[in-house]
Amino acid sequence: MKRSNWEGAGLLPLLLGGAVVAPGPDWEAQGRAWWSHIQVLADDRLEGRGTATPGYERAADYVIGQFRALGLQPAGVNGYRQPVGFHITQVDSPHCTLELLQDGTAKSVRLGDDATISVSSGTAETVEADAVFAGYGLVVPELNYNDLAGLDLKGKIVVFVRGGPTSIPGPIKAHYQSLEERLKFAWQAGIVGAVAIPNPTVPELPWPRVVSGLGLPRMELTDPGHDVPRMLPLTVIFNDERAEMLFAGSGHTFHEVRAQLGTDRPLPRFPLAVRLRAHSAFKRWDATCQNLVGVLPGRDPELKKEYVVVSAHLDHLGIGEPVNGDPIYHGAMDNVSGVATLLEVARGIKQSGAAPRRSILFVVVTG
Repeated sequence: MKRSNWEGAGLLPLLLGGAVVAPGPDWEAQGRAWWSHIQVLADDRLEGRGTATPGYERAADYVIGQFRALGLQPAGVNGYRQPVGFHITQVDSPHCTLELLQDGTAKSVRLGDDATISVSSGTAETVEADAVFAGYGLVVPELNYNDLAGLDLKGKIVVFVRGGPTSIPGPIKAHYQSLEERLKFAWQAGIVGAVAIPNPTVPELPWPRVVSGLGLPRMELTDPGHDVPRMLPLTVIFNDERAEMLFAGSGHTFHEVRAQLGTDRPLPRFPLAVRLRAHSAFKRWDATCQNLVGVLPGRDPELKKEYVVVSAHLDHLGIGEPVNGDPIYHGAMDNVSGVATLLEVARGIKQSGAAPRRSILFVVVTG
């Protein structure tokens, strides 16, 4: 018997009628739940959740309490906690100096205005060396692009402008501008220091923000893993508005370089006529903080060994120079908003009654 196309027509009223339409989500209630985490974690009492501070520990206790309430199983080495060790370095700016040496004279660079020194676990107290301008200082092996090729860089300080020619695709350019990639090629070339000039054609942080940010403690993992390149003995960020002094006597100007930024052309590369002498002062110490890890086990006997990871970082900058009279850097957006979202994702899965086949790992990280 031929089956009628309208055999199921009796279902239409049920499908379209308001009586069987499930109520929509209560977005107002969900928004209040999300906001409640932000109110707790960005509160003054947590003092900006600086890494390895009592404020961070109070924030961690709150997150662990939420993990327990949501039924997540502990997945750290100590319950929900996963200890992370850090080497910490903080610049002592008033006792740092930077000079440009040329023709037997030394010109002082005003730290904070002209440039700023960035310290790390590899920073040496004193570095003095000739300088070479290497364009973007970029090496992209798969595109046969190498700003360092043909330059005598052994024992030298490389000066470069951040960025790259427009002919290199953005994601590739971003990868090879990463600190780890730059360090790898710098050590291969024998470079002892780097001076980075912000690219004035690309929106970046305002110069005062750059300076204040580099004054905060820098944290590096005590166990960074295998084949991670060491930090350079000297790293300087030079204000692009004051960069002309680096090019004095070289036969080139930063104005000339700047005119080629934002094009598909490589920048010129040449030895500079100045020698840099830097004295870096800093404090160093070690600290341990905690990642927080909870897991919702999967139901499939095999696929539960695979993990979907949901992650956000909990720490922020803690207490620093007052902004409009407030010394606490609350970090509501960076990144309490992410932690709140992570918790509400976990809550949504629990309330839905869903039983995912794969395990879901909720990781709240530090550092």
